[in-house]
Amino acid sequence: MGDPGGGKSRLARRVAERLHLPVATLDAGTCNDQAVTGSPRRWYSAYPSLPLATIAAHRVPNPALVVDEIEKAGRSSAGSLHDSLLSLLEPLTARAWRDQYLDAEVDLSGVSWICTANTLDGIPAPLRNRLRILRLPRPAAEHLPVLTASVLRDIAHERGEDERFLPPLDGEELSALAAAWGDSGSVRTLRRFVEALLAARRATTNPN
Repeated sequence: MGDPGGGKSRLARRVAERLHLPVATLDAGTCNDQAVTGSPRRWYSAYPSLPLATIAAHRVPNPALVVDEIEKAGRSSAGSLHDSLLSLLEPLTARAWRDQYLDAEVDLSGVSWICTANTLDGIPAPLRNRLRILRLPRPAAEHLPVLTASVLRDIAHERGEDERFLPPLDGEELSALAAAWGDSGSVRTLRRFVEALLAARRATTNPN
């Protein structure tokens, strides 16, 4: 849990990657419970539960599933994501969880669930009781060198480039970043500034 833009989702995925676990992300604010539980096979557009689909896609029993902004999950006629997660987060029921698509019990007890939230408001008490709550501090200026190095690695990875060929920011660039970033604490904003600096680098190197 932490302030918006503080890098929670990015950290959650990084933890899974460091553990060499395949990871799938679900935006709680834009989906209902069937995004996790799947739908009955009798439906024309039926699909399996997200945990089972991720297990099948990567052929591992213990993928990581990131539920982003869990406090924003709503309730509709299609069901509640919070209610569905209760049984999936309980080891005993997850070990013999009934997938609607297969119409059979499957063992999902090996799945690692990581949920992010801006606030605990909106998260039911029974669900909070099944989660270990960690509070992510707001990034500050002293974290800037480490954060920018991590952002550069992400950018290089997304571009399919070797991070060794993306030089770290020098002192002047870091000072400019610190002045622009201020005390916002937003990693999302920081990334935009880093991308702008990289674009300025390219323009200087290749003026034509």
